[in-house]
Amino acid sequence: MKVFLSQNILFKSNEEISEYLFQQCLDNLVTTKENLDLATLLKIVQLFKESEDITFLGDEHDLDEFLLLQIKLLTSGKCAYLFKVSETKTVRSYFFNENSVVVIINVCDGFFHYHDALENAKEVGAKVIYISQDYNKEVADKVDIFYRYGVEWSINTGYVSLYYIGELLEKLCIRNF
Repeated sequence: MKVFLSQNILFKSNEEISEYLFQQCLDNLVTTKENLDLATLLKIVQLFKESEDITFLGDEHDLDEFLLLQIKLLTSGKCAYLFKVSETKTVRSYFFNENSVVVIINVCDGFFHYHDALENAKEVGAKVIYISQDYNKEVADKVDIFYRYGVEWSINTGYVSLYYIGELLEKLCIRNF
């Protein structure tokens, strides 16, 4: 998609661009729904329920998609924190404990900047959940739950499905807390 838009935009009509982007978003959402793993999402909800605190790590856009989930957790009496990419260096192991859950949200593997926070969380026994469209074996081997959604390497259209996953987790928390 990025190549289409950057190299061919001058040769496409507004309607063609609109249709192409719509189809990319729709394909991402349909793929997410077709591969939806409710059992794993319910395991995530259970981890939230059993934890003392939940920390979300991601860029500003990733975190926006999980705002309602954070509010639901807060209103359920859970400490729920959000740290942007630029703030992850300040997240040290003393921030987490064995009753913490750390959720790393990363729409595109090419932008994974959470190695230190991941190591700090694992060092103290926190549960770590990784949510991404892209498979990363190194990260998948280190986390407790890897939830994959969307179309691999689709980057920006993945935010459409990420919103769906965030909203679905929030609704599952409402139902299961």
